[in-house]
Amino acid sequence: QEAEKLKINDYMATPRKYELNLKKRIDVNYVIILAYLLAEGHLGNTITFYNKDDNIVSELFNCIHNTYPNLQLRKLKHKFGYIISKKIRTSKKGLRPNLLIEELKELKLHHTNSQTKFIPNCILELSNGQIAVFLNRFFTCDGWAYKSEIAITLKSEIMIRQIQHLLLRFGIISIIKPTYKCATNTKEKKKHLYWKLYITDNQSKRIFKEQIGFFLKYKQDKIEITEKINTNMDI
Repeated sequence: QEAEKLKINDYMATPRKYELNLKKRIDVNYVIILAYLLAEGHLGNTITFYNKDDNIVSELFNCIHNTYPNLQLRKLKHKFGYIISKKIRTSKKGLRPNLLIEELKELKLHHTNSQTKFIPNCILELSNGQIAVFLNRFFTCDGWAYKSEIAITLKSEIMIRQIQHLLLRFGIISIIKPTYKCATNTKEKKKHLYWKLYITDNQSKRIFKEQIGFFLKYKQDKIEITEKINTNMDI
């Protein structure tokens, strides 16, 4: 039926794979930086990043060095905390601006938090090859593979749905459900609304493993694909 006749709770058929054939490519270092910051970065007046894995921290360090020669990834007092700051500090405001902060402002990501973060168009418009790099790093930070599923939980509903959209470009079927949990980075034991995306059918898990995967081997090795056939998981 015509779109204007659709009502709330009506069903609408959508493709199981988006064949967009996009060709756009940008500096892969920038793709990786945005993936890490959207997953585990604080994007305020200072840009901080929290992760305990040396391989991830080392890669982010190199990407910052290659993309922003005037910036550095520096260790904070927090056990797993890092800050992306200028190499040369000045007392005069407006001199040597933090270019990464300026770019985040242009993308409307500056001062977004775990609930308001989103994937900008400069990423959504990329080729599948670079989308795979973005999703690989993002899932490596926030996602997991355990027994029958590959999953990720986020506080931002818009970002979880954008990830579902990007997965469909590879033909990966996923399901999103609301869940309530306590934030892992706070002492406050109060449950808040989060969104869980999970992949359970074997064909989708196989595509994820072969075309996207996890950056860390121990997570990649936990993807289990059985002989059981799962059908119509997206209905």
